Amino acid sequence: MKWTNLLSRLATVILFLVLLVFTGFSIWIARLNQQASGATRESSLFRRINYALSDEESVQFEYVLRPSPELQKEHLDDAKAVIVLLHQLQQESDPDAARLAQRLLGEETGYLILSGQFFAAVDAHDLTRAQTIHYGDIDPIFDQIQQQIRQEADQRQDLEVAASAQLSQLLQLTFIVTPTLFAIGLVGMAAFWWINRSYRRKVNEAILAEKTHREQLVFTDPLTGLGNHHAYQEHLSRALAEDCPDGKRLVLVLLDLDEFKVFNDAQGHQRGDEVLLAFADLLREARLSAAAFRLGGDDFALILSEASLTDATLALERFREDVERSSLGITLSIGMAETTSEEFDRELLHTQATAALREAKRRGRNRLLTFEEIERSVSLVSSAKIRAVRRVLSEGKMTAAFQPIWNLATGSLLALEALARPAADYGFAGPEEMFNLAEQIGRTHELDGICVRAIMARAAELPADTLLFLNLTPQTLVYDPLTGATLLEAVVSAGLTPSRVVVEITERSIVQLEEVIQKVKFLRSMGFRVALDDAGAGNAGLELLSQLSIDFVKIDRAVVGRALTDQAAHSVLVGLATIARESHISVVAEGIESPEMLDLVQQLQVQYAQGYFLGRPGGTIPEASALQDVSQLLSTGSHEMPATTSAIRPVLGK
Repeated sequence: MKWTNLLSRLATVILFLVLLVFTGFSIWIARLNQQASGATRESSLFRRINYALSDEESVQFEYVLRPSPELQKEHLDDAKAVIVLLHQLQQESDPDAARLAQRLLGEETGYLILSGQFFAAVDAHDLTRAQTIHYGDIDPIFDQIQQQIRQEADQRQDLEVAASAQLSQLLQLTFIVTPTLFAIGLVGMAAFWWINRSYRRKVNEAILAEKTHREQLVFTDPLTGLGNHHAYQEHLSRALAEDCPDGKRLVLVLLDLDEFKVFNDAQGHQRGDEVLLAFADLLREARLSAAAFRLGGDDFALILSEASLTDATLALERFREDVERSSLGITLSIGMAETTSEEFDRELLHTQATAALREAKRRGRNRLLTFEEIERSVSLVSSAKIRAVRRVLSEGKMTAAFQPIWNLATGSLLALEALARPAADYGFAGPEEMFNLAEQIGRTHELDGICVRAIMARAAELPADTLLFLNLTPQTLVYDPLTGATLLEAVVSAGLTPSRVVVEITERSIVQLEEVIQKVKFLRSMGFRVALDDAGAGNAGLELLSQLSIDFVKIDRAVVGRALTDQAAHSVLVGLATIARESHISVVAEGIESPEMLDLVQQLQVQYAQGYFLGRPGGTIPEASALQDVSQLLSTGSHEMPATTSAIRPVLGK
């Protein structure tokens, strides 16, 4: 390695010197060529000036013999030619020649004045005066000008000859140096080629190692070092397809730390992370399976290939007892399900293990149950429904409906909430059933992606300056590491900016709150707005509001509906509106279905509202000019719905 580095540096120095010498030769040749060209140009100018002066003098001699206006004009033309050449010399030559040209212009002016006196004396036939002017005044000036011109012309010619000689010598030297430098350059290039060949394999190995490392990061939980949810999905599919041929059995184990959220809140997140890390170490030390995963939060999974359910149950029961006796201060609930390759269905197996885990927690936690033990007492989703979800995921037949959200202060349209709906031939009662099934088989994030694509296909129809409310499940935020980038690409491709898209996060099913918060912060950093949906229906809303900068709070329709008759619901509504207002968060009241509900939210100074009373979800997006405002509805208070409302509903759809 040391010699290779030395050779690399030597080759670099050689090539640098070759380049430096070539550059020096080029600059030297260019400079000599410039000097020769300048000397040639100046020498030519001086000679032309000398010829023009000679013409002036000859005209004076001829004028003595035969004076005429034509000869005076010819003399004047020759003088103009001299002046033009002197100006050209002044502009195009070096500073010394320019100063000489300036001086000669002055002398030429004096010469012309005396020449005029000479011509006047000849015209008056006063030859004595003419000879006195010519020989006494004109000749000394003329001789001085001509002498300086000739000297400068000779000097420039000498410079031209010297520069040409140096240029010729340099070119001869170039013919000698160039092959030498070329040979040296070839040596340097050969050294670089050898070095490149030597390092190519090492670079490729480094790239491959980095690629492998990055792939491991994608499939590794950053806290515990176990496989993450993506690794679990891939490993389970591969295990069912490859690891249990000929009917051999495979056991799926789901593990959940009991009341971990309460423990985390009481002990602090740092202590919670320490417990999760220690629990992962216990899993490794128990050697129950090489395929161990953290699915998120306090949820873990094991895949036991070629193991019987009986043996797995005994091993997991011992592990549960070890965790209970450990110093971690936690207990463990376990759900297990068994399948064979002949019964391959990844989603069904996961659903069975999940049902067993839920029943274990329902029966008091800190226990292990297998699906066989509860099979007769629980009803799982039919395989037909599971197949229907798979069809949706593969075919992507999804439509989009849009419901208006109104500004109650101005009566104008604030936004449209996009609602994805599966095609009727899938047989779902509605989108909620479809999403519940997708959540059970762990494919909610894929379904969200299909919904986003269906909605963005309609983005061009949105009225200008109207916001688009878009629902994403918390499971998608937690389990899909590319949620932000994928959503950004879809929004930009649809011609929208992130600032026009409001991502709704429902409070009803928020799990793994810390991870959701991190992903929401990431979405906001890219310019998306965020709304907390179904506020008041769950327990996570206040914690989200305390840890996140939220743009909108959407109060659950059930809270708004019960607030008319139930004091507790009324207090929740008032409390949420007050907290949001104090936090400078806009409030949207959902489920406005009567004038009385509209009156209530207006009295509480809620800024925005949506619901069947203000417009049903529809499959078409009308032009902005066709949208009716709700000013008349707002002004009528709790009176009978005005006629204009009937015009709103058909425009916005059913």
